[in-house]
Amino acid sequence: MGLKVEGGVATAHRETTEVKKPEVKPAIAKIENKPENHGAVYTNRGESDNQANFLRARLNAKFDAPAAQTGTLTPDQAQQKADEIIKNNGGKDNLDTDGVGRDLAEIAKNNPADAWAVTQAMLGDKIDQGGSGKVEENDKDEIAQSFAKNLSDDQLNAIGQDADGRKMLERFRDHLLSGSVHDDERADAARLDTAAKGYPSPKLTGDPAQDIKTVADDLKTIPPDKRDDYLMEVLKYPYGKEVLQRAGVLNNEQRDLLATAINEAYQQNPSEMAGILDSVTDMDKRFPISEWTGLADVIRRTGNDDLIAGYAKHAMSVAASGGPEKGAWSVDALTALGGMSPEGLGNFINFGSAKPPMYGSPSTMDRFIEMNKANFNKMLTTAANFLGGPANNVGFANPWAFDPAMGDFLNVVSKMTDANGNLSADALNIFKTVAPLTGDNFFTKEALGKMFIEHAQQITDTFALKRNADGTTNRNFDPNVLKDFFINVVYSPISDLLQYNGKSMVETIMGDGQGNDGVIGQLARNIMDQAAKPGADVTYLGQEIGYLFGAVSGGFLDSVQAYKDKFEDDKKFREFMYGAVNKGLGALAGKIGLPVDKVGDFAEKLIEASKEKDKTEQLKKFQEAFLGLKNDMSQTLLDFQRTHPNAEGLETNFTIAWNDFITSYLATDWIAR
Repeated sequence: MGLKVEGGVATAHRETTEVKKPEVKPAIAKIENKPENHGAVYTNRGESDNQANFLRARLNAKFDAPAAQTGTLTPDQAQQKADEIIKNNGGKDNLDTDGVGRDLAEIAKNNPADAWAVTQAMLGDKIDQGGSGKVEENDKDEIAQSFAKNLSDDQLNAIGQDADGRKMLERFRDHLLSGSVHDDERADAARLDTAAKGYPSPKLTGDPAQDIKTVADDLKTIPPDKRDDYLMEVLKYPYGKEVLQRAGVLNNEQRDLLATAINEAYQQNPSEMAGILDSVTDMDKRFPISEWTGLADVIRRTGNDDLIAGYAKHAMSVAASGGPEKGAWSVDALTALGGMSPEGLGNFINFGSAKPPMYGSPSTMDRFIEMNKANFNKMLTTAANFLGGPANNVGFANPWAFDPAMGDFLNVVSKMTDANGNLSADALNIFKTVAPLTGDNFFTKEALGKMFIEHAQQITDTFALKRNADGTTNRNFDPNVLKDFFINVVYSPISDLLQYNGKSMVETIMGDGQGNDGVIGQLARNIMDQAAKPGADVTYLGQEIGYLFGAVSGGFLDSVQAYKDKFEDDKKFREFMYGAVNKGLGALAGKIGLPVDKVGDFAEKLIEASKEKDKTEQLKKFQEAFLGLKNDMSQTLLDFQRTHPNAEGLETNFTIAWNDFITSYLATDWIAR
C-alpha cells in the first residue's frame, strides 16, 4: 500500500558544536607492481620470518600499557643514541637491520617518546632521503619489519596509546608500504596500522549486505572509544554509505553496536555525521522491503534526541518529495522517532527539532508550529497506512504488517504527559489518528491497547464527553475513535494474542467474567460514583455512559461484518469474541446495576442478524438487538436515580447519547456499506 504525500517539509538551520578528537589517519597502501630493485631486502627473509613468528608467540602475553611518558633524551642525545645503535650493528655500509629494529623495539617498550626521537634522528624527516641519511634507503623497511616482528600485538597496541609511539608506528608502517610491497611487509604494516589506530582496518568485500555484518563483528571487538573512528573510516570507502544503508540485515546486538558507533561519531562531529545520514537516506533502496527500515531502527537505538530529530526530519522531506514508494520513507521517520524521549518527541511534533527555537515572535511561532504539526500528521498518517495493511497480501506475507515501528513510537507517545500524568493534546491526537489504522499489525495493536489501559479515563473523557472539565465545548468529542479502538484492538482476529504485563490484554480491558471487571468496569464505576455526588453534571455523565456503551457494542458489530467468514468458520475465534463483548458489556452493566445475564445474548443476536441476506431485514434485527440492550440499561439507570436523587436525568441523557450514536452509526455507516 502506498499513499502520495504532497507538500514539502520545512527545514530549519541546524547549529552544531563540533568536538574534535585527535585525528588518526588511515593507512593508504600505494601498491606498485615493480620488479625487485634491491635483493638485500629479501636475503634470508624466509628464515627470519620463521624466527620472528617464534619470537612473537613468546612475546604474545598480556602487556600492560606504560604510563604516559615524556622523552628523556635531548635532540643531541637522540642523535648520539641513533649513531650508537648503527655502530653497534655493523655501521651504515654493513648494517644488521634486524639488530637495529630489535634495539628500537626495546627502547619503545619502555619509553615510546625516546624511541620516536631516536627513530627520527636515525631515519630522517622523509621516507626517502636519497641515501644521505644515517642508514641506506633499502634498509629502512627492513628495520621497520624487524621492529614489528620483535613486538607482540599487545606491545604494539600499548605503544600506540602514546602519541609519540603512534607516530613511530605510522612512520614504520609507511616505510613498509612504500615502493614494492610484498605480502609479509603488508602483513606487518597491517599490525602497525592496527596498533596506531587502535583498531584493524575494515576488510570489506564490495558486497554491502555482507560488509555491514563484518563492520558489526569488528565493532564488537574494537575498544568503545575507537568505534566511531572505525565507522568513519568505513564511510570513507567509495561504497561506504551503501554498506551503512544495509543495516537491516543485522540482528539486535549488532544494531546496538552500530548505534553506539553512530552516536559517538555524531557527538564528535554532528554536522558531518548528519550529512552522511542525509546522503544515505536520499539513496534508493534496492533490497528487500523487510530490511528498508534497518538503518532507521539503528538511529532509534542511539537514543540521541538531536540525532534522531535530524534524521527523521530529512526522512520526512524525502517522503514528501516523490510518489507512493517514497512515502515509505515516512516509516523511516516514524521508526527513528520511537527512540526519542517523550519531551523530545513533543518538541519535534511542534518544532521539527528536539528542542524549541530560542527566538521568534508569537505570530511567527504559531505559524511555525502549525506548519510542523501539519507535516508531522501527514507523515504519521502515511506511515500508519503502510504499517496498517493486511498481513496477507494476495497470498504473500506483507512485511509492513510485521514491522514494530508504530508500537515503539506509541510507547513513547504514551509517556508524553504533564506533571499530573495526563496525556498531552498531541498524544491524544496521535491515538485518534492511529486507532482506525492498526490493520493486522500486532505491535501497533498492543501498544495502542497499552496506551488505553494506562490512560483510559482521560481517553474516554476526551472522545465520549461533549464538554471539558471547565465547562467549555470539547472539540475532540468523537466516540467513533473509541469504536475504532474496540474493533481493532479488542475485537480483531489476533486480539487473543495481545498481552499487557504478562496477562491477556482483552481481559485487562473488558474484564474476565470472574470478578475482575477490567478497565471498562472501572470506567463505569467512576462515572456512576460521580453521578451519585451532589451537584454532579448528570447531563454529560449520562451521555458518556451512552457513548461508551455505543462504542463497545458498535465496535463488535463492525467486527462481525469485517470478519464474517471467520465468525462462521472459526469456533475458537467466535467464542473468544462472544466472551470479549459479553465481559465488557457485562462489566459496564454490572457497575451500573444491570444483571450480567441481561447482556449475555446480545452478541449472539448480532451474529444471527449478520447472516440475514436481506439488508432491510438485517438492519431491523440489528436495531432489535441494540434496542433490547438499551431498554434494559435504561430501566437500570431509572432504578439508580430512585436511590440517588442527585442523579436525576442520568437515564434521559444516556438515551440521548445512545440514540445519537447507535442510530447515526446504523443509518450513516452500516446502511451505506
